[in-house]
Amino acid sequence: MKISMACNSQSVFLPSGKLSSSNYKMKMMRVKSVLQPPRPAVDETFTKGLLGGLGPAVVTKQSLTKRLMEEEERKSCGNGKFGCYGGRFVPETLVACLNGLEAEFNSALRDPAFQEELATALRDFVGRETPLYYAQRLTNHYKNGDGEGPEIYLKREDLNHGGAHKINNAVAQAMLAKRMDRKSVVTATGAGQHGVATAAACAKISLECTILMGSLDMERQSSSVVLMNLLGPVWMAFYAPDYFILMDADNFDFSDDEHVGDPVVAPEGQGLESIKVVEGNFKDATSEAIREWVGNLETSYYLAGTAVGPQPCPTMVREFQSIIGKETRKQGMEKWGGKPDVLIACVGTGSNALDLFHEFLKDEDVRLIGIEGGGSGIDSRKHSATLVRGEVGVYHGAMSYLLQDVEGQIVGAHSIAVGLEYPGVSPELSFLKDIGRAEFYPVTDQEAVNGKPQ
Repeated sequence: MKISMACNSQSVFLPSGKLSSSNYKMKMMRVKSVLQPPRPAVDETFTKGLLGGLGPAVVTKQSLTKRLMEEEERKSCGNGKFGCYGGRFVPETLVACLNGLEAEFNSALRDPAFQEELATALRDFVGRETPLYYAQRLTNHYKNGDGEGPEIYLKREDLNHGGAHKINNAVAQAMLAKRMDRKSVVTATGAGQHGVATAAACAKISLECTILMGSLDMERQSSSVVLMNLLGPVWMAFYAPDYFILMDADNFDFSDDEHVGDPVVAPEGQGLESIKVVEGNFKDATSEAIREWVGNLETSYYLAGTAVGPQPCPTMVREFQSIIGKETRKQGMEKWGGKPDVLIACVGTGSNALDLFHEFLKDEDVRLIGIEGGGSGIDSRKHSATLVRGEVGVYHGAMSYLLQDVEGQIVGAHSIAVGLEYPGVSPELSFLKDIGRAEFYPVTDQEAVNGKPQ
């Protein structure tokens, strides 16, 4: 049995026990009978032991492959949806801009010159392909008394330039912005990894760059802020409870965080552009980034780092990140001659999970498992388990599962993991949940700290 997992800065891959003895089939049958538990209800915490409770994929009566193919056909007709999810819930003034972006994206996918330039950048600038690392000690930890259990591999996305998977999409979209003759890029970051990736990509391609980040996120991810500062003339926007400050990263002392958020008057030449009252973190930074982009559609480019937002943003992010799953399939064939049995990925907004899942969507014998931030518990209302406990709604221009109250107002997300605190999720993951192709479970903050579900 082979299992794959993905987390924020790296993908975790677990091919389950490759049994090479002469009684392989007998052993495999015994392993399957042991590892096939009743599946927990959708709102249960994943407490049976993350690896000890995994069994082979269950295929529904109606072929998931057929349903996925039908959905792809519908999507290719131009509705930009995954089932009922996705779409473009945006002002009419943005429709033409998004249409143009989608047309340019589709053109780039078919352009051999663009694809060759992207492949070169991914190889020489990003550092692909990343290793598929065999985690021997973790594998041994999950073996049972008979020495049987999954073999665990990690897809080492943390070895990319910038330290995360985000750089794949950032480089590709920066190239697309240049192709569209845009002069500047605006984006929002939560954990800071997308901010670092965007800053690096814009530095490579010589684009102006504005990054919005919450002050709480900045405090939790100060190393990412330092990296962004090192990557050239980047405008940083920090959110504090009472102020929104846009400053020139080259002329600001990031070590002096005591006064971040204070109302100040910038000395001449120090780059402080504006102060306005704003409250929030990543979701609000995203809203403000979109507003800034809308205010300058002709010359600026909104570089989405998450698989959310109006079409084509979710599809673009998914497509540019799908190199991870493609490499995983290739490396699996090289290492053990087959596919994984299970793929596991953490889910914030969904780009990290789709990076790994998408290549295997039509492999019905590969089980797809997403792990959401359970926070203080899914009954506490302090969690980020959007797919486990959310309801369908519209946010940031697309329909998906959302954390919202009975009146449809967005509820703030919570997780100890920076980057998972977002009240929405990918429209495509919402669709995969509904058709039963992927399953999702919460892991609480305490379980994450302890290293395994209780």
